[in-house]
This record gives sequence, C-alpha cells and structure tokens, in this order.
Amino acid sequence: MLLQAGTELLGRYHIVRAIGQGGMSAVYAAFDRQLNTPVAIKHFRNHDPALHASLDREAQILARLQHPALPRVYDIRRDNDDAYLIMDLIEGETLGTLLTQRGSGFEPATVVAWAATLAEPLSYLHQQMPPVIHRDIKPHNVMRPPAGKLILLDFGLAKQWSTGQQSVIAYTLPYASLEQIQGTNTLDQRSDVYGFGATLYHLLTNREPVDALTRASAQIYANPDPLPLPSSLNNAVTPALDRVLMDSLALRAHERPASIRDVVTLLQAAQSATVSVPLVAANSAGQLTIRVDAQLPDGVSYAPPRRFEPRPAPASTPAAPPQRQRRWSAAEQMNRAQWSMPSYERLYEDRAEPKPFSPLNNQQWMVTQQENNSRMNAILDDEELENPTKVMNVVFILIILIVLAAFGIYA
Repeated sequence: MLLQAGTELLGRYHIVRAIGQGGMSAVYAAFDRQLNTPVAIKHFRNHDPALHASLDREAQILARLQHPALPRVYDIRRDNDDAYLIMDLIEGETLGTLLTQRGSGFEPATVVAWAATLAEPLSYLHQQMPPVIHRDIKPHNVMRPPAGKLILLDFGLAKQWSTGQQSVIAYTLPYASLEQIQGTNTLDQRSDVYGFGATLYHLLTNREPVDALTRASAQIYANPDPLPLPSSLNNAVTPALDRVLMDSLALRAHERPASIRDVVTLLQAAQSATVSVPLVAANSAGQLTIRVDAQLPDGVSYAPPRRFEPRPAPASTPAAPPQRQRRWSAAEQMNRAQWSMPSYERLYEDRAEPKPFSPLNNQQWMVTQQENNSRMNAILDDEELENPTKVMNVVFILIILIVLAAFGIYA
C-alpha cells in the first residue's frame, strides 16, 4: 500500500507524492524538513535480514559515488521491518515516458548522442574498486531534467560483483542478460553492456527487445533468433548500427563488446559511416560484406549482421537418367525399309494433273498397299523385341511363298 501525500515519515520527511512502484519497493517525492530540501525516498518493505544487510552494503557503495549524472545517496533509515533509502530528487521525464509520448522510435543520431552521455556515469561505476554493476538499465531508469544532461537512476539493485555476495535479486526481463537471469555470481560490466544495448534498441524501435531467456530457448531448439533487427523496425537504422546493437545483445557475455565505452565508439563510427546498400560481393565464395565509404577509427571494422549472412544453396536435384532408345532388330529394319511407303493419299491430292495409268491413280492398288503395310506394322509392333522367333517365322513363310511362286512360274 502506497503512502499518502502529507504523511510524515521518520519525524523528518513530508511525503509530497508517489513517483513509482515496483515489485520490491516504492519511490516517493518528499521534503526534508530538517535540511529544508526536496529528496527522493525509496521504500523497501521486507523483514528479511539478508535484504537489510544488502541494503546497508549498497548504501555504503552509493554514498561514496560523486558524479553529476548520478543521484547522491544521503542516508539509509529503518523503521521496524521497513527500510528507506534517502537520495537526491531528480525532476524531469524519463526516456521511457518520452518514448511513449512520441509513439515511434527516435532518430539514430539522437539515440547515439544519449548513449554517449549515459556512457560517462556507467563507465564511472565500472571503474570503481570494486566495480559497481547497475543491473537495471532501461529507458524508465534514465531521467532527462528540464536543463542539463541525462541522469541515471535506481541503484537499489547495484552490487559488488567481485565480493561474490548476491545482492537484491531483481531485474527487468527484456533488459536483463542471460547470466543475470540465471542468477550467477560472476556478473561484470558486460551484463550492463547487455542492458545498455537493450535500452538503445528500445529507444530506436519503440519495442522492447525479446528477452534473453526466450532467445536462448529458440537457440536450443535450433530455431531462428526471434529478436528482429532494429533496421526492420526503423528504416533510419543502418546495417552498421544493426551490427553494433546485435553484438551488444549477444547471449554469451564474451561475444559482447568489452565495455560501455567500446559500444559508444562503435556506435559513433557506425553513425558517421556511409554504408552502401545493397550489399556487394566480397569474394568468389559468395560471402557478402558492407562497403563503408567513410574513414573508420583504427580497430573498427564492419561486416553485415549475422542474420543477413547468405544461407548455403540447397543441393541441386539430380538430373533424370536418359531414357533408353529402342533398338530395332535386323529383321524389323529390313521389313520396315521394304514395306514402309509414303502416304500416297496426300501425294494424290497434291497432284494437279494425275497421269491416267500411274499407280497413284489406281485406288485398289493403293488400298492393297496400305492394308499390307498395316498388317506388317501390326505384327512387328505387337511382338516388339520380346519374341523375335515369331518375326523369323513370318520371314521364313514369306521366303517359302516366294520360292513356290518361282517354281510355279517356271513350271
């Protein structure tokens, strides 16, 4: 239950209004009557001794931080089971609110400029001894005051990764790295690189990135990465920016840029580069690369996003084996050569003046020849090559008839 406006807290703080509420805490704008200054109060309701010990440790870490883009932490107070973290009150609108009001992704130049501003406090945190990991970078934790630079908020989830002690277990799923979701104790600045990349992705596309757990599940089952390329959601995003953001959102920590500053360097180089589209072939193997016309910093190179790499062509369908051509026997070739006659009907029609005694004019002769041809072709076609003995029998009978006819003539 939220505290009502006008409530007196700890005999010193006058609650002005509720700013926000999460799963573990609520934040209020209040007025410190003792110091006569506005403050923000983060209220934790939990009786777990481990949580209170974690808050004490984190308050000590945050109290020593001095950076203009980070809110100062003044004190941590307790009242029975409740804990209160007292810090600077930052007025303005969060980038998440501005994105909702806009209704579409911001221009890449604006987002890259914001990234450079946010890199300063984040790099400052990571350079502490031991390093401080924010663990909850998202648009709603970045405040834009009416005048001045962006302010990074919400350090209730920060932890000292080198101590091996688990801090408050909480995260915002679309912006949390896979190792953070798994609850590992070996978080380092690359976990913040993931949240940083997820925040920039959201600001460019007006869509929260697909969470790391869903993407990991798709990878396990050999399915495509369900995270769309930023350029597919915002036409102003170049393939070079695609590559930097997708590398920052790599599921494996060692595949991400090593630091926030590295991400910003790559973003600025990608933003200033002129990328030629469509892609051009780089070699005879068919691998594609992006041609960058602008001069890039040393050590910075670009290739197309992994999702654009061409897939191997499917195996070609083997050609059908050639059909076997029929081979005619010697007897068939002899009989077809002897008996296959041209179409005399067509020849007869084409003749303008047929001769009176030409065989072409003798219809009975023509019919007889056609019948003989049809019978012989039927015999040959029916039998094919399967039974050559019958063909030889026909030939033998013809020979006997010829011999008998010859004897009859001479007799």
